[in-house]
Amino acid sequence: MSRKLGAVVISVSYRIGPFHQFPAAIHDAEDVLSAILDTDGISKAGKILRTEIQRYYSMMREPRMQKKSKKDAPAIAPHLHDIATMTLDPTRLAISGFSAGGNIALNMAISVPPCSELLITSPRRASILSGSSPSGGGLFSPILPPTRTATVLDDPDQPWPSLLPPPQARPNMLPLLLFYPSLDARLLPHERPKKPMPNALKGDDKRKQKPKMPGLFSIMGPTYLPRKLRPHLRASPGLGSPDDVQKNAAIFLVLPENDTLAVQSDVWVDDMNTGGWNGPVRFGDGRIGDWDGHEGGPVLPKTHENGGLEVWHAPKCPHGWTQFPEPWLSKHEKKERKLVFARTLEFVQEQWRKELPTERLGSRSPDLKPLRIPSQIEGLPSPVI
Repeated sequence: MSRKLGAVVISVSYRIGPFHQFPAAIHDAEDVLSAILDTDGISKAGKILRTEIQRYYSMMREPRMQKKSKKDAPAIAPHLHDIATMTLDPTRLAISGFSAGGNIALNMAISVPPCSELLITSPRRASILSGSSPSGGGLFSPILPPTRTATVLDDPDQPWPSLLPPPQARPNMLPLLLFYPSLDARLLPHERPKKPMPNALKGDDKRKQKPKMPGLFSIMGPTYLPRKLRPHLRASPGLGSPDDVQKNAAIFLVLPENDTLAVQSDVWVDDMNTGGWNGPVRFGDGRIGDWDGHEGGPVLPKTHENGGLEVWHAPKCPHGWTQFPEPWLSKHEKKERKLVFARTLEFVQEQWRKELPTERLGSRSPDLKPLRIPSQIEGLPSPVI
């Protein structure tokens, strides 16, 4: 992404269990997104982010600029000669995530309505929300160590909007790259059905699933996300309405076949399609006329109401295969990884050239935050992923 698109790629570390609890990871991702969108560098995080990116860019640029021999000249990127200041361009933004990171990436592009009725049936609401007790009436795990770092749960009686500006203010398409994301956290990994219903690739597979023993993620999962919080729409974004997704988000969804998340992914895709989010589907099983990233697939009506949903199935590939060391992969899995990464790059390039047709709101609208687009004078605006 960085080499091909000239983009600044920011890898976000987020808090996890057992020493942190939901929604700590969501808050961490929101902090980074907020710093990226702070084009004026008003906040401390916005200043630090830009300072460190500039410091790293200068550190990498200066040694190359000092090379004077003709032999070294071809290795120097053309823009290094002219651009000394690195400026982030939030109009070309993409958010990606793998597995749990895909859950967080989707979270950045959804606005959650009040959802307290999904979570709490106990009259001890006030004490639960305060988080004063590690047990919290079932909201907090009783097996957490007493020295854990507490996270204040956002009030489920209040809406939790996305930090992204509305499409009317910034209609540029936002590529949302979701690799096998967790969409429904109500079942622990060992409880998830593999093939209890027809899926997109093998609808005639009726084999019964063998019971599985709880693994590490099933045992440690409740330390971050207690049972009663699993239906929260920030923990299980796949349970929300398609109308809650940012309209200018262009979604690229990668689904490997051998994955315990395959069933919930199929359900979410159906819900999104019903809600008006459509796009090409690549099955990859050799069927005639299959979508290959450029052509094929059924002819779908074009919609101007949202950025659409493209689904990329990866037959015979396991969860996480795109991140495995290459020696671990079969020849087929290597081929599938190469294809999906090539399509991911093309998808981002295509979407960054588009805007969502929308009625622009006046600059004095109370719904809009003041925005500042970096100028070319300051340097080459760099997209952010």
